[in-house]
Amino acid sequence: MEDIMDYETFQEAFQHNFRTKEHLINLLKARVDKHPNYALFLGAGASVSSGIKTTGKMIDGWRQSLYATYRGDDDYLVWLAKQDWYEAEDEYSRLFEMVYDQPSQRRVYIEKCVKDAKPNWGYAYLNGLIGNGIFNVVFTTNFDDLVNEACFAFTNELRPMVCAHDSAVSSVRLMSERPKVIKLHGDFLYDSIKNTSSELQSLENNMRDKFAEFAKQYGLVVMGYGGNDQSVMDLLDVLVRSNNYFRNGIYWCLRKGSKPGKRLRQLLRNDRVFWVEVDGFDEIMADIAHSSNISLPQGVLAPHQTALDRVSHLMDTKQNQVSPYLKSALGNLNELKCRVKKALDHYGLGEPLPNDEKDKYSGIKNIASIILPLFKARDLLNDGKGEDCAAICKKTLLEKAVPEHFQKEAWHLLLKALLRNKKQHVEAAQVLLSARKESWIDADYYDDLSYFNLLLGKYDDALMFADRSLELNKGFLRSKINKALALHFLKKPELKKLLTEIKLPGFSEHHQAAAYAIEGNFTETIHFLQRAIVLGKYSVDSACSDVAYRVFWGMNEFEAKLRSVSADAVFKYPYKDACPMSEVEKQIRKKTEKK
Repeated sequence: MEDIMDYETFQEAFQHNFRTKEHLINLLKARVDKHPNYALFLGAGASVSSGIKTTGKMIDGWRQSLYATYRGDDDYLVWLAKQDWYEAEDEYSRLFEMVYDQPSQRRVYIEKCVKDAKPNWGYAYLNGLIGNGIFNVVFTTNFDDLVNEACFAFTNELRPMVCAHDSAVSSVRLMSERPKVIKLHGDFLYDSIKNTSSELQSLENNMRDKFAEFAKQYGLVVMGYGGNDQSVMDLLDVLVRSNNYFRNGIYWCLRKGSKPGKRLRQLLRNDRVFWVEVDGFDEIMADIAHSSNISLPQGVLAPHQTALDRVSHLMDTKQNQVSPYLKSALGNLNELKCRVKKALDHYGLGEPLPNDEKDKYSGIKNIASIILPLFKARDLLNDGKGEDCAAICKKTLLEKAVPEHFQKEAWHLLLKALLRNKKQHVEAAQVLLSARKESWIDADYYDDLSYFNLLLGKYDDALMFADRSLELNKGFLRSKINKALALHFLKKPELKKLLTEIKLPGFSEHHQAAAYAIEGNFTETIHFLQRAIVLGKYSVDSACSDVAYRVFWGMNEFEAKLRSVSADAVFKYPYKDACPMSEVEKQIRKKTEKK
């Protein structure tokens, strides 16, 4: 049996035990007295969107490190193909041991990997699922602390028991209602974490026994795990052969396009092991929560209020404190509480509304149902997915009970999405004329009008609206670009001064790129756009639809050079190597520093 199998071949070979995500969700919901039927097993894939490097990125980095010490004549790919560990199931553990000799060195590496991780959407939803009893036990091979961090960050009630050491796991009680997180390979805080081939060959006795104990009572849902640890796979293989374990089955979630390994395919030959196709950890967690009518925790929906509640006991401190420091801190905290409450009430996010105002928001089940889609719409727009952004905004504007503040935000996002699509300019014109209230006519509105007139070739009007926008917001960079474009097409002498200002250090990379594009400087335009793309501030699709770069539209080289870099470049090379400072930029910086 081959170590790796492509996804299409895998689908055909294991069609008999494929199950839909809807089927899995129904099984998770079918509980008696809110007692969960399944434990959750998390692998490294669950933490990718939270800022943890994927196993693939780690492996790629280690391959490069080993090749750097190679003294032969083979190029990288030829050398790579000759290595016996290349694309083997245990490549991760073998390379880790080759690059880092000592357990303490490996712990330091892992600590750096998890240092800046923050629990993302999947963990936020998992928080709600744990709180509502869909899951009560989480096994994980991960060294990060994201499950526990999410519980602390997003709620004030959920405090799971975290067990990361073999000597302590035997004290974990099966029937305890308190949520449990059991880290099978340890925690980065301990030198005893398991990473190398020899370390992963077996679980500690107590960990193995406790896993088997839970397997008698629970089924297992596996997410983000490739099945490449010999210790875990050996134990699963043994337990699943007995009818006393995993009586509710094992459901292994796989992303579309993944390449299941040999050990996982062997396990799937058992008639109580099934695989489920999912879009990703964040997505399946959201699907389970939505289908179970479980909302996001209050720490996401009302973060300011949750944070205040967390320190509310400090506000109950007696006012007659002897210490002047405590008096001062208490006064600051109470002042902050008042300010936050005022802001929350202003946006309808504070205390329950009075009876005479309830009808105003009666159509909205939760204010987060408006805010979160608008966040997503803005991200889609930045990623160049204007049609998807427009669809969300149109849906928001059709909701009658949406507060005006959010209507305005949706209207502006819709307009920008339509303007970036050459085929939707007529619709954009209709939207421009549909400003519902005078308060909507602000700097953003005039900026959009200016941009629209640039597209129509009405450069005098474009200049007029850009100036009007800048009167309301002097630092509006997008309007400065619109003004520069209008001045360029009108051949006005003040263009040179404006472009010099925009090119100064401190302006956003894509705005500096636009200034060079107006001058027709292809090299510097590409340089700054590549930098913006590497930093995740701009997308290739946005550049290819922005009128600022119209002079380069249709040039194959323009799009090709932009697509040659991506946000992944940040992980592959240091920033200075990915996009070094150009000669022109060095000169400008030098002049600025002298001034």
